[in-house]
Amino acid sequence: MTQRIVILPTDWQYGERLIPLARAASAQHELWRWLTEIALIVDDVAADERSWLGICDRTELNLYCHEDLFLRDSAASLTMRPASLPWELGERRDPDPVTPAAFSARKAERYLHHQFLAVKDILAGVVRPEEVPRKLAESYQEAWAVTVDGRLRRAAMPGHPVAERRRRFFRTFSVTGMLLPQHWDIFHTLWECNKPTHELLLELAEALPGL
Repeated sequence: MTQRIVILPTDWQYGERLIPLARAASAQHELWRWLTEIALIVDDVAADERSWLGICDRTELNLYCHEDLFLRDSAASLTMRPASLPWELGERRDPDPVTPAAFSARKAERYLHHQFLAVKDILAGVVRPEEVPRKLAESYQEAWAVTVDGRLRRAAMPGHPVAERRRRFFRTFSVTGMLLPQHWDIFHTLWECNKPTHELLLELAEALPGL
């Protein structure tokens, strides 16, 4: 199946560098089996490290993401804070001159492989996010993310290392109190899980501190 990779806006300065990385990552995860088009919509307004995705007719993927996810850390600093309202953003400044070195292929590959394996999980029916109770949605998503990076690392594909995923896990679940040894046991179960299922993720999400 022929697959089209699109970067929007079309004049984004790093689009030509991102397309081949996206094409390679898609091929490694065999997304061509389902998707005829992948659109990466790069947004430089929402100051949030999370992404949003939409799958149309199970053949077209729209992935909305912040441009800092593809830039070197020295050139970008995403902060975990509430998103600003439109009238709080202030006047837009003219963009700085293009600096090719600011693009980080390493960060881009980590991001693409993580998102594309997660999309594959959805398309293959491994996970069913639409069936997750709202109160468990964030816990389920974080548990799922741990399995994604664990599988990527064991497959020698770009992904977040265990230390970084542990920090994210701690940051997510420590807001409601102290993480106990049994919670870290769940983390390691998720990290080592080669074949996650929707039912397992729900069960473990319920055993984690409530969010």
